[in-house]
Amino acid sequence: RNTDDTGARLDEACTYRVSGGALPAQWWSITLYDSTSYLPRNTDNALSFDLTDAAATGSSEGWGFTIAPLPAGSEWVSSREAGQFDLTLRLYKPTPALIENPVAALGAPGIEKLGCGEVQ
Repeated sequence: RNTDDTGARLDEACTYRVSGGALPAQWWSITLYDSTSYLPRNTDNALSFDLTDAAATGSSEGWGFTIAPLPAGSEWVSSREAGQFDLTLRLYKPTPALIENPVAALGAPGIEKLGCGEVQ
């Protein structure tokens, strides 16, 4: 996905809150890729969020993280050097319901823009 909940293009100059609920798979991850479909060239070691991260905070049923170019709390994914970017959701060992009817079974995560041009 490359847009927020309002349809605006995801951009490294902005800060976002990504959140969702339980996902229909045994394990999942959300990874940030730059506009050329590569990981951004930064050394932040914060380019994805997954079920392990959500479970570590006790929030696997209702989870969330922040995307920003600068550190933004413990649940943070870095967009530094990403320009306009995409988020890729991967679902591993999906449930039968997801295979049978993906639209009905998958409640896609929300992406709320919190602001642009300043640290949120």
